[in-house]
Amino acid sequence: MHSLVEESEIVVNTVSSGHFNQIIDLPASSGRTFVDISYGEASSNQIDLAKRNGWSAVDGLSMLIAQAARSFYHWTGIAPSTDEIEKLCREKLRMSQ
Repeated sequence: MHSLVEESEIVVNTVSSGHFNQIIDLPASSGRTFVDISYGEASSNQIDLAKRNGWSAVDGLSMLIAQAARSFYHWTGIAPSTDEIEKLCREKLRMSQ
């Protein structure tokens, strides 16, 4: 395992390993943060492993929604409610799995 993962307080997975049923091995942690920029089924195994190993783990859906909301605001001057959008997206993801 690379020593930077051992020393880091936050690890952000930006590779598409979850789309190919691959998981990044993470060491045991005590509340460090793991972010997978994928979301839904592609990130679920990785997020589950991170949580089992003690990481505070989140997927990338919130980030994607925030980027979309910022773009929407840039073009329209309207700031959408990201909380409601995320809730709807997560419900849709659960229904599709």
